[in-house]
Amino acid sequence: MTTQRYTTPWITTGPTSGGPPGPPELSDTQLLLQYEDSRAVANTALILKGHLEQEIYRRMEERGARAIPDETFVCQLTQELIYDQESFRPLLEVFIAPDLETCYTPEHMEPVAAKWKTQQVLMLARHYGDAALAIVEGAKQAGRRSLKFQRRGND
Repeated sequence: MTTQRYTTPWITTGPTSGGPPGPPELSDTQLLLQYEDSRAVANTALILKGHLEQEIYRRMEERGARAIPDETFVCQLTQELIYDQESFRPLLEVFIAPDLETCYTPEHMEPVAAKWKTQQVLMLARHYGDAALAIVEGAKQAGRRSLKFQRRGND
């Protein structure tokens, strides 16, 4: 027995107000087949999206750019900076005690690692100058990268 697949896009509301979208008059098998199809399409779209993102990153790197200029789209690389907390350790010898109290929480009695308040460390390092700034610079690491992507005029 061949089951007809439901391929026409639909958007309706369920039997009660605000209910989930549902296809009109599908058998259980047709509904499940449609669900299977939509999962396959979604997985394929995610794979394609990943390949396209990698090509965008590759072209930016090839050009030494952080964006792809385009009249229709904004496409920019965003990369968060993270700081290796352990690399801040030499600041214990650079910052004076009152300043250290504002940005550093030592290891606790329980096995809780020491923590640095990065924003406070950055501010203090600028005040302390080259020695502190060099330590902070050495702690920098590239974090997660992502794309800012949108059609122009849709701000």
